[in-house]
Amino acid sequence: MNNYIIYSRKSTESDERQERSIEDQLKDIDRLVKREGYQVAEIVQESKSAKRPYNRPLFQEMMRRITKEEIKVRGVICYSLNRLSRNSVDSGALIYAMDTGLIEEIITIGKIYKNTPEDKFMMSIDFGTSKKFSDDLSIVVSRGMRSNAENGGWNHRAPIGYKNIREDGKAKVVIDSAKGPVITRLFEKYAEGNHSIKKLREWLYDRGVRGTTGKPFSTANIYNILKNQFYIGILKTKYGIFEGKHEHLVSLGVF
Repeated sequence: MNNYIIYSRKSTESDERQERSIEDQLKDIDRLVKREGYQVAEIVQESKSAKRPYNRPLFQEMMRRITKEEIKVRGVICYSLNRLSRNSVDSGALIYAMDTGLIEEIITIGKIYKNTPEDKFMMSIDFGTSKKFSDDLSIVVSRGMRSNAENGGWNHRAPIGYKNIREDGKAKVVIDSAKGPVITRLFEKYAEGNHSIKKLREWLYDRGVRGTTGKPFSTANIYNILKNQFYIGILKTKYGIFEGKHEHLVSLGVF
């Protein structure tokens, strides 16, 4: 049982700009494998965040097969330990797999963790360091989002009638020149009181304002648009309610 699984990961869900691409990771791993003569059973490549447990289907499937002994390997090879896990659940699963003898070692570019008390202790520390980095980064990101919201910025996808842009390196929400005026008129027509939601739905569709699939908006979609206070400059966020600095599409009187 001298085979290894190579696991390579770079998340497309979170900010991992400093991490090497999967292709670059595999190049370094390939040099290591050839130099040391490791036998590789398979290669797993994943583009999911490791900050949350049960978020990576390929990692979960790999661990399931190892645990059920559907595949017998000597160990796992990865670029660095934080490519394998950044959360306590997945880290614990890997350490337990070593405890039970299902994995004999985890190999990274710079270090080998063998199934010994000393190495597993060091591995738990290194896993903990990766988790702390993720936790600290989450706090920094959350603080930045709160600050942006307090200053009238929007941290999410802009609602229909607006669009997200970057200007001078900063994210901004501006009016969509094509759809913005249509949304303004939608509110005006609804305020007139003689247009049904069904008619307004058809009216939007005829003017090219449609759902992501190209179909007409549902009745619920229309109601959500008409209730959205973003159009009058109010930002409702998990940090509180703030006044947005984006240009309003609807006057308070019409809303």
